[in-house]
Amino acid sequence: RELSPPPHPSGGPFVILPGDGANPSATFASLQDAVAAARSGDTIEIRGNGPFVCAPADAGTKALCIRAGDGFRPVLNGGKQNNWTLSSKGPLVLEGLDMQREAAEGNTLGNVMVEDRPVRFTHCRFFAAGHQPNVLLRRVPVAEIQYSVFMASKWGGLSGTGRKGGA
Repeated sequence: RELSPPPHPSGGPFVILPGDGANPSATFASLQDAVAAARSGDTIEIRGNGPFVCAPADAGTKALCIRAGDGFRPVLNGGKQNNWTLSSKGPLVLEGLDMQREAAEGNTLGNVMVEDRPVRFTHCRFFAAGHQPNVLLRRVPVAEIQYSVFMASKWGGLSGTGRKGGA
């Protein structure tokens, strides 16, 4: 992977690297804001270790890569919210991230949910406490998972459902 410049001093740790190869377009203080501003094909690089408390981020149908910046191991904490920390209906790549969820009464949603598109997780760790699922892949045609750990206390660490049409 190419070396990326450090974040702007006034910006946050979430840096959008445009898919067209231009210089970083912007830095953001939160994952939610970076995901909302990113375009399909962009990479969001996290240049900090955190932990970062994350509000729910919905990527919609955008194809995104969210990765740790060189030398960092970001911890993304979804807290106790009753929503996915990250949800996507587009191709999704996660690299070098730690995603955590705290136990909360009545919370049924966890770290990551992807529907209908390919995913790739590499060098990630996912932890969910309590009664929520950790990572849910719904009708995902291809899931490439390398050197990643999925831990959950009540539900499965990694859950999936079948393809549309019952296949």
